[in-house]
Amino acid sequence: MLSCDRPNIESKLIKHVIENKLINPLLLVDVGARGGINPIWNVFQPLLRVAGFDIGETDCLPYALSNEKGKRKFYQLDYGASSSFYLPDKKFTNRLRDARMLDLVAECEVETHTLDEFNLQPDFLKIDAEGAELDILKGSLESLKYLIGVEVEVEFFQERIGQPVFSEVDTFLRGQGFNLYNMRLLRYPRTPYNQGEYYVGKVTKGQIMSAHCVYFRDLIPILSQVSKDKLLKQTCIMDLLGIPDCAIENLVYSKNDDLIPLVDASECYV
Repeated sequence: MLSCDRPNIESKLIKHVIENKLINPLLLVDVGARGGINPIWNVFQPLLRVAGFDIGETDCLPYALSNEKGKRKFYQLDYGASSSFYLPDKKFTNRLRDARMLDLVAECEVETHTLDEFNLQPDFLKIDAEGAELDILKGSLESLKYLIGVEVEVEFFQERIGQPVFSEVDTFLRGQGFNLYNMRLLRYPRTPYNQGEYYVGKVTKGQIMSAHCVYFRDLIPILSQVSKDKLLKQTCIMDLLGIPDCAIENLVYSKNDDLIPLVDASECYV
């Protein structure tokens, strides 16, 4: 999951910040961490700390996150990474090329927890939970107070029965003080002439179905209340995730003029 097409993994700003230890360790919480975190986050090493969550994964915290502590039915699908608390709506998904990846294999009951139970105080939160993103956010109200940004997968159609869609996730995050800054759209092709391997999201034409979105808290209006550590962390992540103009704006308003030459925003002002 990534909310931009061309992450700036060669960021001069991040290299300078890390080499000179200008920030405290960055705590990334990754919900839906099957297979490990996106490698782009390694640009923050050795000042990177990760808490990953995924059901049944040995290299993650094996907890199912939701809006409350309790038990909930979990649907295991043919393509394991698409398994979810929400059952696919086959009336709709059968029209998609890769409908078979959403075939139900088994269902079980799992214990659920909230992110707030773990008292992590994260800097950045990534959620890819196959429709349960809003539930997880609602169980993270205390954690959200510490966040400078959120990366979340959203759906524009109710691919799964009862699943919250983009407008609901967006309304919730805006209500918590976050604004949409970047988005990478995904297109799910309809039933084709032939069946291949799973191909969701890897086409450039077709109907837009979902997106990976990045939200940030706008720190400029509340600069006096924000630590230099949080501001610089956010600035670095903005440069990494393809919005260098916003990174420069942070530096200008916080009077970190010495760092501005390290950010290349030339493409923003062509």
